[in-house]
Amino acid sequence: MIQQYGNLNDWHHAVGTGPFILTDFVDNSSMTLVKNPNYWGTDERHPQNKIPYISGVKLMIIPSFPTALAAVRTGKIDICPSGTVLNAQAMTQTNPEVKQIHIPGQPP
Repeated sequence: MIQQYGNLNDWHHAVGTGPFILTDFVDNSSMTLVKNPNYWGTDERHPQNKIPYISGVKLMIIPSFPTALAAVRTGKIDICPSGTVLNAQAMTQTNPEVKQIHIPGQPP
């Protein structure tokens, strides 16, 4: 890739063999991924099924943590991967309907 394009700075030149293909990227805003039709992986429980099951995903890039929390509270986004115990406690008090899980290996 470096020989052909000179560097890896342009997302249009991304290369990989993963389950998704990057089709759009807006700096500090979002990235759109679609299912890779040539992905080799299968479901461990059902080896006859190719994965991924979903056709695509759009990831929002929200640099401001308070903005991300507001988006979770209003149901605009599904996941907010970073935060503190105090943020989680505040979310439980203000929005008890929001489901929270602790991800092992990450601070509680």
